[in-house]
Amino acid sequence: MPLTTVALALAILAAVWDLRSRRIPNWLTMTGLALGAVMQTYQGTWREAVFGFLLATVIYLPLWLAGGRGGGDLKLMAALGVLLGPTGWIQLFVLTAVIGGLWALMLVIAKRRFLVTLKNVGAILWALVRGRRPAHRLGSEGAIAVPHAAIVGLAMLVWRAVMRG
Repeated sequence: MPLTTVALALAILAAVWDLRSRRIPNWLTMTGLALGAVMQTYQGTWREAVFGFLLATVIYLPLWLAGGRGGGDLKLMAALGVLLGPTGWIQLFVLTAVIGGLWALMLVIAKRRFLVTLKNVGAILWALVRGRRPAHRLGSEGAIAVPHAAIVGLAMLVWRAVMRG
C-alpha cells in the first residue's frame, strides 16, 4: 500500500472525526505516525519521514502555541509529514493554506463579519509582533471556525488528484 494512500485515509478519517466531534483522536494520529515511520523505514526512506515530521512540527508547533491550531491538528500534520516526507508535506501545506483561506473568506463574507474579522486578525498579529500570546482563542464566543482536519482532508484529496495523478 503506497504511503499516499495511507496519508489520504488518515486525512479523511481525521476530517470526518473532526467534523463530528471537533476533536482528532490520539489513537488515529499516533497510528498514522507509527505506520508512516514503519513504512518509510521498510522502504529505506526513513530520512524522508524524519524531515517531514520535523518540517510539520516546526510549522505547526508555533501555531499551536499561539492558539491558532489545536493539538490534534499539530499531531495530524506531523503524521502526514512522516507519511509524505518534506516535499509532499509542504505541497499539502500550501494547498491546505489556500483552500482554508478561501473557505474562511467565503464564511466571513457570508456571515457579514469581514470588518470584525480584519480587526481580530490585526489584534492577533499585533500581539504576535510584540511577542505576546493573542487574546483571541479558537473557542472564543462568536468565533467563526472550520474544523482544520476537514480542510486538510479536502487538500489531501486535491493533492492526490493533482500531484500524484
